[in-house]
Amino acid sequence: MDATSPADALRGILLQANGLTERLKNGTYQVCVGGVDYTEVQIKSQFNRAAGKDLVIHIVPRVQGA
Repeated sequence: MDATSPADALRGILLQANGLTERLKNGTYQVCVGGVDYTEVQIKSQFNRAAGKDLVIHIVPRVQGA
């Protein structure tokens, strides 16, 4: 996917993957962009910044204990 920012890439993925938006809203996920873990504050403030062409984004469920 050719995207200008991590936010742009995520919007593209959410348009293609049915039900993913709801799953992300209902769970707790860790976001890693370019090998760096992002906090919720960083996502809100930095996710719209331009990114390099080969940037990799990982969105994975966060492990929660009892």
